[in-house]
Parts: sequence; structure tokens; C-alpha cells
Amino acid sequence: SRGLAQFTVSMATAASRNYHSTAMMRNVQNIESGDLQKYATRYVEYLQNPQEEAPLVRSMLANWFILGNIASTAVNLTQPITMSAPALMPYIKGSGRWTKAMAALGRAATDMATGRKDLTSDEQAAYKKASDSGKVSPQEIHQIRAEGRSSVLGDSPFWSAVEARTGMTNFPAKLLWRKMSFMWGSLYSMAEQMNRGTTFLAAYRIAKQDSSIADPYEFAIEMIDKTQGVYDRYNRMELSRGVTGSIILTFKQFSVAYLELMKRLWVQDKQAFGAMAMTMLVL
Repeated sequence: SRGLAQFTVSMATAASRNYHSTAMMRNVQNIESGDLQKYATRYVEYLQNPQEEAPLVRSMLANWFILGNIASTAVNLTQPITMSAPALMPYIKGSGRWTKAMAALGRAATDMATGRKDLTSDEQAAYKKASDSGKVSPQEIHQIRAEGRSSVLGDSPFWSAVEARTGMTNFPAKLLWRKMSFMWGSLYSMAEQMNRGTTFLAAYRIAKQDSSIADPYEFAIEMIDKTQGVYDRYNRMELSRGVTGSIILTFKQFSVAYLELMKRLWVQDKQAFGAMAMTMLVL
């Protein structure tokens, strides 16, 4: 099954790269600014090479410093308070907007913790759609642990060499390592899924009550991206590309997302910005 999955991913990646590469390079050539064109060229080349940089080192850093750490998981669970509540404030009318945002997040967190059994049919359908798209599934853990098609958990050169030498296609140590790594990171993974699901449900319900928001589902997805971060390769800053940068900035993608949200709120809603800054100071 893993062989079929690898073949499917490889073919899909190649097809997507071939389909979009011409249009991407044409758009790059249309850029008039020389420096911007050079940056865009490097960006396209980076996207066309899906190999994770320094996967072994980054995986070791993540497992040593963050994953399996109860304190880290507890801090991670505060993300809806420090980011989601302030981000939702501009879309809540009346006074006590932070309190209302926290009430919506509290209700959503309760639903997540109890298996979402009390959701309406509309909310169930929206959540399933978000789940199928991967938006409410853990993502940061895969980025900081450099899990890709060739990582320490996948078919890295190390495991390929071991399997070639032993003649075993599913080397027991590799399978055991995967299971142990999954268990070690399970707390962090569950916390991330809790944060994403809580933010989605709260944002979706707030949008349903606001007639000015045309598409509640897209609004909720946007809130996830703004508050929980986008950890796909296309969203990585240039400094974090390459072996050296990816190692040094292994844990900095979230910090960048936090600062970006603060900047947006400073422009959009000063009170929401103040709530975000004050919440972080209190915590």
C-alpha cells in the first residue's frame, strides 16, 4: 500500500509540475523588476523541487525540543486564546467583543472535546468538507519534523540502504520507528487538531450570524490560515529555504504567522490588536 501511495504521489507531483511550470515561468518573465524577477525565479525553482531539506536534523530537533513535551502541548493549546479570539473580534458587533469571541471558542472547544456530536447538520457538513481538505488536520507537526516523501520517517536514503543490504522491503526497525514517532508526537498533533477545529467551528458560527459574510465556510478556512498558520512549502520565507536556513528556522514559521496577524490587526482593528498584545503579556 505504501508503494502504491508513493507512486500516486510521485505521478501527481510530476503531472502538477508539468501542467503549471509553463504558466509559472511565463508569469515570471512578465515581471519587469529585475530583482523581483530573480526572486520569482528562485521561488518557482524551489516549488518544483519537493525534497525536504535536512529531514533527519529537523526531525531530531522537533522530537527533542517540542514533541512529547507536555508543557509544549499546553502552551500550544492557548493558541485560540492568543490568536483566534483577537482575529475574530473585527467580525463581532457590539460591546464585549473579546468576551463574545471567547464564548464562541469555548463552545467550539467543548464540541471538539465531546466528539462534535451536538453539531447541526449544516455544521457537520462544513466540518467534514474542511476535514477532507486537510484544513482541520495537523499540519505544523509535519513541517517542523520535515515529514515528506524522503524523511527520517519515510523512505530516506538511510532506510533505503538498510533495506537494500538486508533484502527486506519493510524493515522492522523502520516500522517500529514510525509507530514510536507517531506516539511521541501524538500530544502535539492532537493539540494542533483541537486548535484548528475549534477555530473553524467558532468562525463558521460567527459568519453564519453575519449576513455581510457571503461564504461562512471560506471565512472559517481563512481564519484557520490566519491564526493557525500555513505550513506548505510555498509559504516558507526565503531564509528558511535550503539546508542551513531550514535548520536554523525550524520552529520560526509560527512566529512569522503570529507577527503577520498582529500587523493585520493593527491596520484592521486597533482594539483587537490590543487584545492580542495584552493576552500574550498576561500569558
